[in-house]
Amino acid sequence: MKSLEVQFTEVIGEMNESQQERFYQKRDQLKESTGSMPSLETQLHIAKTVTERTSVKRNNGRVQESGSDVAISPADAILYEALKLTPAEIAKITGSGPAELNEKERFQYKFGLGIGLSEADALKLAKKDI
Repeated sequence: MKSLEVQFTEVIGEMNESQQERFYQKRDQLKESTGSMPSLETQLHIAKTVTERTSVKRNNGRVQESGSDVAISPADAILYEALKLTPAEIAKITGSGPAELNEKERFQYKFGLGIGLSEADALKLAKKDI
């Protein structure tokens, strides 16, 4: 088992500049709030939390595109089936545009909607060969 000093040195050595800056800021904040230098164990914990990469999985019901096909989550598919929605209505809800659009046209369509164009104007933009 490695000593705290060795673990601390290894973690600090693996940090990039921005991580080191965040570590020192957090350590100094703790030092100011307690009035004394944090223990080595506490500093090691701070260093590990700064270097950890946390990934947050978000499921906000957005559609994930794979090629030109639109993949809908299983829960959404069940909901659409229960509501008896047509493919056109599903395309409107998901924002994927009409089914006849290819990948490039779908990108143009979404771009048009993103900049505030109406659906009709976004469709005209998508169909136009620019």
